Amino acid sequence: MKLAAFILCLLCTIGMGWLLIPLCWCIPMTVSVYKAYKGEKTLSVGFKVL
Repeated sequence: MKLAAFILCLLCTIGMGWLLIPLCWCIPMTVSVYKAYKGEKTLSVGFKVL
């Protein structure tokens, strides 16, 4: 499930590459999901809702 979330975040980040404000929000979210996928961090309930 974490891999699917990472792939979707990555696709959304690439898709929003031309918009600056959403990109500033998507890049940190993608990094957080990647760290959770690697096992370095756990995702909170609030993060999962967003």
